[in-house]
Amino acid sequence: MPVSVLYKNLKKRISSLKKQFLGFNPSASLLLQNQDKLRAFKLLVHAEIESYIETAVLEVWNKCDSEWKNNKTVVPSLAFLIMFSNSKFEANEKQLTTSTRIEQILTSFKTVITNNHGIKRENILRLVVPLGVDYSSIDQTWLSTIESYGSTRGDVAHKSFAVQQPLDKNNELKNLGFVLKGLSKIDLKIQKTSSTRRRPL
Repeated sequence: MPVSVLYKNLKKRISSLKKQFLGFNPSASLLLQNQDKLRAFKLLVHAEIESYIETAVLEVWNKCDSEWKNNKTVVPSLAFLIMFSNSKFEANEKQLTTSTRIEQILTSFKTVITNNHGIKRENILRLVVPLGVDYSSIDQTWLSTIESYGSTRGDVAHKSFAVQQPLDKNNELKNLGFVLKGLSKIDLKIQKTSSTRRRPL
């Protein structure tokens, strides 16, 4: 299965940002103007990755929502959302119908997507694991790298230049390359969660 168009567009956008901000020689990374370019690049790339992840997950959510509302069909990703939802196993006159329960689950998860802020480990897992992406299949080294990548973005965005560690072009590109490689695998896993159908409940 090829990566999604969404992921391909992310790569194109990042390539464009490289041309705009990282045209200087790596040996000149410490120059003030190049540090500013590196910081701007990191912030913009972070935003693009965050937007990509949220949009990819929202596309799966849209399929879950559409299949249920139109066909009363539970696609695999919706089945996993149902499993991840809380239940007190109540059975009384206040118990909700199956349809209402599923609609509430969908609404609840959409709120998780729209309220997401970041690409750290916690953000990634909260978005993809409930859709059926097996936690054990996600590379732990990659999760550590993207956690670090998200943290350094926070430093760039919220701390004065005077107290930040200088950025290096080669290191930035190396880390970004690793992040994108792992993200391509996540992309395939996300696509797989909604690639088949199940019978209606």
